[in-house]
Amino acid sequence: MHDVFYTDVFAARAELEQRRQDVRLKQEVEQWWQSLGCGIPELPQDDGHLYALLARQVATARYEDIVFKFVAEAGGLAPLWGSYTGDKFSVHSAYKKSLVDPFIIDGRGRSGGPRRVCESGRLVTNIEACAGRPINSLRSKKGQSIVEWHLARQDLILPGVARTPDMTTWFQKIGRAKQYYAPYLAMALFNCVIVEDFHDWDDCKEEKFAKEVFEPAFQQVEQTFGVKPLIVRLPWWEEMAWYPANSNWEDHKIIALDGRGLPIRWQPEQETATPAQQYGQVESFIL
Repeated sequence: MHDVFYTDVFAARAELEQRRQDVRLKQEVEQWWQSLGCGIPELPQDDGHLYALLARQVATARYEDIVFKFVAEAGGLAPLWGSYTGDKFSVHSAYKKSLVDPFIIDGRGRSGGPRRVCESGRLVTNIEACAGRPINSLRSKKGQSIVEWHLARQDLILPGVARTPDMTTWFQKIGRAKQYYAPYLAMALFNCVIVEDFHDWDDCKEEKFAKEVFEPAFQQVEQTFGVKPLIVRLPWWEEMAWYPANSNWEDHKIIALDGRGLPIRWQPEQETATPAQQYGQVESFIL
């Protein structure tokens, strides 16, 4: 039922390449953004790459980010991280909580469970005291910006990846999620492919968001411009919420690849199917 919102990564790349030749579509989308008062978002243009975008409050390096990178590159797209660091922190969001209480591992133990490292744990003294504050205002117990801590992690785990400028101002010029989601999805008409899964619900709040925010925004964009946003489904499994402790994440037995180079959950019988063993070191994946 929800497949109508998603496009296969290989088909999405081909469609994006074709749309890049549509000058009229580009002009219409950019004029619409201008009419909303937010202006044209700062996305890479005319640099020879076709991009896949993962939008999060903070660009970081969870296993989720590594999975996103493999999805993008399997489809011939360059991975790009977008951020909204001015969004407010919530203790009810598992993702936002992970930003201040990361579960960091360096692989699996003998029993197959995660091997948590000593640095894993709360970065802040009181998580509840962070509620309602802009994420970019949060600082660790050592006084470091939480945003900078995550950017440093990404630079360590995924060196050389591309990030957009912080999009906080762009989003806040438009308003709340119900107002900015259609302009955000319009990025996936011409500028990039968005990689996300809006229908893998863990709770009723996610289902409500999909039905009340995402789906109406998707339909608005498709009706306005005559083509649908290019959204590729992001796989999800429990371990993707964890953080690798080091750049040897390919040996952590979290991610394997299928025959097309797409990421799948590692299973014990896949001892020889880690990315490093199949395709060499991570550097070979950087576009």
